[in-house]
Amino acid sequence: MNDSVEDAWVKKWEALGIFKAEVDKYKDKVFVTFPIPYMNGPLHLGHAFTASRVDSYAKYKKLNGFNVLYPQGWHWTGQPIVSAAERLAKGDEKMVKEFKEIDKVPDEILEKFKDPVFMAKYYTERNREAMKKLGLGIDWRREFVTTSYDERFSSFIEWQFLTLREKGYVTKGSHPVVWCPRDKSPVGDHDRLQGEGVFPVEFRLIFFKLKDEESYLVASTLRPETIFGVTNIWVSPTLTYVKAKINDKVWIIGKSAVERLKDQLFEVEVISEIKGNELIGKKAIAPLVNKEIPILPASFIDPDIGTAVVYSVPAHAPYDYLALRDLQKSGYKDAQGISPISIIEVEGYGEFPAVEEVEKLKIKDQNDPNADVATKNIYSAEFRKGVLKQNCGSYAGLSVNAARKVVYEKLEELGLATSMWELPEPIICRCTTRCHVKILQDQWFLKYSDERWKEAARECVRTMKIYPEEARQWFLDVIDWLNDYPCARQSGLGTPLPWDKNWLVETLSDSTVYMAYYTIAHRLKKYNREQLKKELYDYVFFGKGDPSIIASITGIPENEVREMREEFLYWYPVDLRVSAKELVPNHLTFFIFHHVALFEKNHWPKAIAVNGMLRVEGEKMSKSKGNVITIEEGIKEFGADALRIALLSSSEYMDDANFKREYARAIKERIAKILQEIDQDLKSSTNRDKNDYDTWLLNMVSKVSKDIQENMEKMNIKLSVTEAFFIMDNAYKDYKKFVNSNINHTVLKDFIKYWAIILAPFAPFTAEEMYQKVGEKDSVFLENWPSGIQYEEVKDVEIELVNRLVEDIKEVIKIVKKKPTQITVFVLSKDDSINFVNGKAEKDVLNKFMKIKVSMPDLLKNYIGKIEEKEVYEKHLDYIMRQVGVPVNIKSVSDASNEEAQRAKNALPFKPAFVFK
Repeated sequence: MNDSVEDAWVKKWEALGIFKAEVDKYKDKVFVTFPIPYMNGPLHLGHAFTASRVDSYAKYKKLNGFNVLYPQGWHWTGQPIVSAAERLAKGDEKMVKEFKEIDKVPDEILEKFKDPVFMAKYYTERNREAMKKLGLGIDWRREFVTTSYDERFSSFIEWQFLTLREKGYVTKGSHPVVWCPRDKSPVGDHDRLQGEGVFPVEFRLIFFKLKDEESYLVASTLRPETIFGVTNIWVSPTLTYVKAKINDKVWIIGKSAVERLKDQLFEVEVISEIKGNELIGKKAIAPLVNKEIPILPASFIDPDIGTAVVYSVPAHAPYDYLALRDLQKSGYKDAQGISPISIIEVEGYGEFPAVEEVEKLKIKDQNDPNADVATKNIYSAEFRKGVLKQNCGSYAGLSVNAARKVVYEKLEELGLATSMWELPEPIICRCTTRCHVKILQDQWFLKYSDERWKEAARECVRTMKIYPEEARQWFLDVIDWLNDYPCARQSGLGTPLPWDKNWLVETLSDSTVYMAYYTIAHRLKKYNREQLKKELYDYVFFGKGDPSIIASITGIPENEVREMREEFLYWYPVDLRVSAKELVPNHLTFFIFHHVALFEKNHWPKAIAVNGMLRVEGEKMSKSKGNVITIEEGIKEFGADALRIALLSSSEYMDDANFKREYARAIKERIAKILQEIDQDLKSSTNRDKNDYDTWLLNMVSKVSKDIQENMEKMNIKLSVTEAFFIMDNAYKDYKKFVNSNINHTVLKDFIKYWAIILAPFAPFTAEEMYQKVGEKDSVFLENWPSGIQYEEVKDVEIELVNRLVEDIKEVIKIVKKKPTQITVFVLSKDDSINFVNGKAEKDVLNKFMKIKVSMPDLLKNYIGKIEEKEVYEKHLDYIMRQVGVPVNIKSVSDASNEEAQRAKNALPFKPAFVFK
């Protein structure tokens, strides 16, 4: 299908207003949403995958008689667009290459990208066209962009945050945040080039007094309970360390830790610098166990995590064991004689878990990335099931979880421990700067730590539908650990906080309840920013206030004020929100929090569907790998419908989808062939009498349409698109083989029309073309889902039996490698089959039957002993002989001659025996 056909349908849908959603109190509504995408680049196939899932559900519901609203907006908020513009202005070659080679931005446009607002507008226009070309059924009247550049939407965000503050959910305080030292601003998930989903964690700093010195090596760890297994301290010989007066002690730490500690309100006075190799060979006193240990060199130290000082527990930490083994292998003198000390007993491991993991994963040295895997395996097992051994003194018998707390508290009490916040994995800001943790003072936060707020969010999760079900616990876990979250930043694009204009609402905080804005967005476009007052939103969303007074305050006619309220009440709540699983720990959970904070229970979200990420040819899609496929490119190469079917049939639930070009190309070719065959078959078909094959074909419509209804209500979209395209296509092919091209014209027209309706949610352009080919006008989306088609199950049973017989005969011919001149098929009578069902056959034959029955579809199992097989095969004998290319004779087992009896007795219910000549 070429671009012009698809474009023509997009224009026709717009002209007919097919996807414009108006309030209709005589119809049940369905409100679906897809996350507003970020406008720093063209939309890619990952967006297409999720958006097509939303769209398929929306179109399916529309065809089932629902009044459907599917709106769309665009995300401009935050730092990414500004950072990209700044990098471009500085001539960043990587950024220029990305824009030109991946995003395909023309040179004359690229020069204007130094203005971040121009860039956002450019991508918004491109991506709107891409979504239209993909066939998405969006009501574009309700479109908006975030930030103050859309003043109407910005007024809505101001209302949202004023209301949250009134309810006590916005607070000012000091909290650890992910911080970009260049932008001097908190960095949320969507403002990151790397490190989405990573949050600050609290590292423990343990003090090891240097022997004969009044200074302390300060080691950072997540596991203070392992102090009982310490054997040495690691430092990097190539790093620069500092002696610094912090609080009442002289610390020795990595130089790079100084600024990070200052950003966490430590008062740091650097005394001098020390090379790492100057520390090696010295001794330190391990706290709590009070023993002297050596300081040794290691290459795995990361200067940007913690203090760049690590204490070694080689029995339980793979990196420590590997570094020790490396030194001992090299003959390093001070490492000889050091042995791991086992201090934790854990199910599944022996004395030395680190040694076991290293050997199991065949880890070469401390620079092998598999050491990370080994570390996570051990830490997880010991945290869940570990218990401290007798050599841990008074802490023996404590679980690792309990010991972690009390050991740290004891060290802190002795003045030998404190803590700092750190990032467990690197986070890179969109401006390409590595981030760290900063304690922000006088920062605005959303109080996600509020237990009442958490409990309301839990209630919402427990009562809503979540697809797949296993995602429900993930949401509950996120709610449990989620803490106060910085909701504003001082750089980038956004809406100023209404009470503190120096701060802009950040990316993941202005994208939580915009779904409510959709319900009235098209109405607000008639009015200016000054008219959209808090009182208006309070009335529309809460029913608070007098509409006549609000009309006088805002200058908006009273009837329009009332209609806004009615429109909100009609469409809300959101019936389904669909998103990728990467948004569960942030956006999707925030979406729940904000709804339960602002709205009554009857307006809380009703369902969330979570899908996996998209891979291309088995690899993660990323610009660095050069394998990003934009929606525009995908449509150009494969066509919108082939692209949609390839994406939708590639994954179910939270499994990652894998897009394969060859697969999409094959679907494109098949779509073209189907449309061509329909034209040919409609011309060659005749108005003959209806036969069993015609009935079977319409049977398939009835069966598939019901199966899709069951699957779509569970968001099983992969199964649904498989039925709508592949199963229906196979039925079409089989039918033509059954009737030997003697096609019934009326039945074919009915089938094609029904197929068009069934296929429309998944391949809208192909469906429209099919619909037109049978003489229908306007649009398939004005139709109703197939219903009332009489379904005769026995016809399906007969065709299934016939097809299985044909396949069995072909398989035997293939095995014997010689085509027979005649085949006799021996079948059991209905009574003989009943004997098998009742267990009255001979034991060895009965066992054989039971094995075959296990693999039978339920459709057949239910008919064993209920139909005469011989009659079925005789009725379809012409078809059977055409398919196998050999004369076929159907006989009952009881009619077998003496010569045939030996072979005939192998016949089983629905599994005939053959005699070849």
